[in-house]
Amino acid sequence: LYNVASRYGLVTAEDPEELDALNRKISVRPIPGTNLIKIRMEYTDPETARNFVNDWAEEFILQNQQLLKSEARGGRHFLEEQLESVGRELAEAEDALRQYRQEQKVFDPAEEVRSVLSQLTRLETMEAETTVTQREVATKLDKITTQLSGEQAKVIASTTISRNPSIQNLKNQLVNLEVELSGAREKYTDKHPSVVALNAQIAEVKAKMKLEADRVVSTETETLNPRYQDLYRQVGQLQVELLALDVRNNTLNRLITDKERIFRGFPEKELELTNLVRNAKVTEGIYNMLKQKYEEVRLAEVMTSANIRVID
Repeated sequence: LYNVASRYGLVTAEDPEELDALNRKISVRPIPGTNLIKIRMEYTDPETARNFVNDWAEEFILQNQQLLKSEARGGRHFLEEQLESVGRELAEAEDALRQYRQEQKVFDPAEEVRSVLSQLTRLETMEAETTVTQREVATKLDKITTQLSGEQAKVIASTTISRNPSIQNLKNQLVNLEVELSGAREKYTDKHPSVVALNAQIAEVKAKMKLEADRVVSTETETLNPRYQDLYRQVGQLQVELLALDVRNNTLNRLITDKERIFRGFPEKELELTNLVRNAKVTEGIYNMLKQKYEEVRLAEVMTSANIRVID
């Protein structure tokens, strides 16, 4: 209101009393049964009234677009930091592997190790990618929780979602499906019907968890303002996402521990080489994943547009 009013000289400063007096000349009302908002202004000059409400709508759309862009920008900054950190780790891992090969005059693990190494590397890459996603979701959750606290003092407790019996049941289903999926991926490619079917089931369970989270939230927020409800719902959905990622990480961690037992009988030199190869390959996989996500987020930021428009 102040941004537009100052252009027209209707206020001299960002004074609450002046803005309140101007605000009484304006009404903003939703049109029942639609997604439309109607803005009206009573003023001595009809042309000023018309231009003022048009400019006010445009200012609102601009600020909405900037808000959406800032959310995308936050994701990009997070990925930039991660890329820089993982890039350094990758360079160090590759240097350590190269140096060990030169010193010990060994270049590749024995053939019996390669198969297990390949499986273990795949699992560890998946675990590391899941951890990065967890950090990303947690950062987003912190930001939205901060926005939510600015709307009202009350924030959703994580126990509201995580201890819900229906969500607990779905979480258990997710654990079993993740174990099945990991086993299937050891035998088949990602396009194999078994893997595709399991991915579909996992997506369905996650969707059910989000619907249940929405149901929990909606029953507790019926009297709250729409902005608060929207943020509240996002918090619930991000908490569900963190739960699902935690299940995935725990499952992968258990599978990795099982695979690592196989390496215990190898000679020390072979074991050291295997660990260095694992570290380099896993770090490279994470770096490539972050690069891909960074490009996606950067493109999304550039293409972000407001989700509001003027009808008339």
